[in-house]
Amino acid sequence: MRLEPMASSDTASFASAAASPESRRAEGCYFWSEAVRVAPCGGSEGSGLFALTDLPAGSIILVEQGVLPRVPTYLHPRSGSEAPACVWGFPLQLIPSGVLDGCPCLMRSLRFALNAYGRLYALGSLVNHSCCPNTERIMREDGLSAFVSSLPIAAGEEVTVSYSDVVLGCPRCLRQAFLFHRFGFWCSCCRCAGGGESWEGPLRAYLQAARDDEAFRRNGSHLCKIARACRYSPQPSSEHWMHAFPCILPLLALQSGLLVLGGLAARRVRRSFVTSRLQLARPSWFIRVQEGR
Repeated sequence: MRLEPMASSDTASFASAAASPESRRAEGCYFWSEAVRVAPCGGSEGSGLFALTDLPAGSIILVEQGVLPRVPTYLHPRSGSEAPACVWGFPLQLIPSGVLDGCPCLMRSLRFALNAYGRLYALGSLVNHSCCPNTERIMREDGLSAFVSSLPIAAGEEVTVSYSDVVLGCPRCLRQAFLFHRFGFWCSCCRCAGGGESWEGPLRAYLQAARDDEAFRRNGSHLCKIARACRYSPQPSSEHWMHAFPCILPLLALQSGLLVLGGLAARRVRRSFVTSRLQLARPSWFIRVQEGR
């Protein structure tokens, strides 16, 4: 049977998007493990993906394709009030939430910026970050993406990935600074929250699994089998960027405007500083002559 993603209207939440095989296929999902479910993370952290049963290392959890040019409205942020303080270094807190809500193209740009891993994936955006992850994302050049568990995941445990490999070897202060600058959040994973030494063993095991060439080839082979079974249609990078660039243009325009304003302000401060220095450097008799004119 040909399992092609179907055109769909935006669903209300991740839970409804992942509720059935039909809704998942509509979001570009070709494989969804029955051993995971969407559940609230608690507090104000939104939703996450959790294991229903014990998952051994090497388990394929999710396989999907990119969804551009469509950007689902259930992706974070769903409203201006949910927008983070910062994204790509731009201070979003300077923009009132009402202005964001009144600018759909900017909200679309924010959803892309905060959820894209090079390409934009729908259900994969549900998986949260951890600086001590238990799952790895594999992406093929043709746009097919998969989540594969790198470590055994216990029932009830959250499925997590690292949003950037850069943070794995960094001290806490640099990890927090990078994640806030890029994604606008302060990480509260077990490693960042001061969970003692409990994270060192799992992190070491994760890094070792990431360097396992045999596991990489095996996972790649499984992904190819799924791609053949669903008759996946590859999406060239040129086609992806044809849709991605207009999507991120509003955010790039904001950043450019901020740089221009910053440059003008710096120029004005420099000019005022130079003027004041010149006035201080003039002799008193010169000032009296100028005042007598």
